[in-house]
Amino acid sequence: MSEAAQKLNSNPEILLKKRKNADRLRLEKQKLQQQKALQEKRRKQEKRKSKFIRAETLVAKHRSSERERTRIQRVTLNERQKQQLISNGTERSINDNEDEDQLAFVVRVPGPHGAKVPSKAQKVLRVLRLQHNYQATFIKLNATVRPLLRLVNPYIVIGEPSLATVRELIQKRGSVLVPETTESTETQEDGCFPW
Repeated sequence: MSEAAQKLNSNPEILLKKRKNADRLRLEKQKLQQQKALQEKRRKQEKRKSKFIRAETLVAKHRSSERERTRIQRVTLNERQKQQLISNGTERSINDNEDEDQLAFVVRVPGPHGAKVPSKAQKVLRVLRLQHNYQATFIKLNATVRPLLRLVNPYIVIGEPSLATVRELIQKRGSVLVPETTESTETQEDGCFPW
């Protein structure tokens, strides 16, 4: 009986030591991987800093940024003049449809190559919740939104969605903004929306 007790007692002790050793090795391996990843990141940053950039590239980026900045100034000046003419009553809106509110689907796309997005355009894109490329949102297209869309025209694509497209997008990718939480929309068994 004493031999059986010794055998039973020795096995769990060995297993515990093996587990402890395996945990220690796993932690050491994780630390090594983290250190390697950090070193790789630093190496890439150093390489990026020392990377040769041609003068023509810098000039092209600067020119495209300048063109974008002047385009923004021109659009804002044009919109101000339009608003002044409309407020004076000398000019009416060209389209009769502009008075109606329409649903539009706006997608953010990459802008002009090499150009920095001006601060005004960044603010408008943030208001429209289009901070990253290929993000999309539904907006109500009315007289107050149209000038903003003209301002960020090179960075967005606007379209009028069909009812089937709206339903499909909301079912697959929709989320409801509830204060302090974001809940995804899930349909019920009959395929209807929960609201």
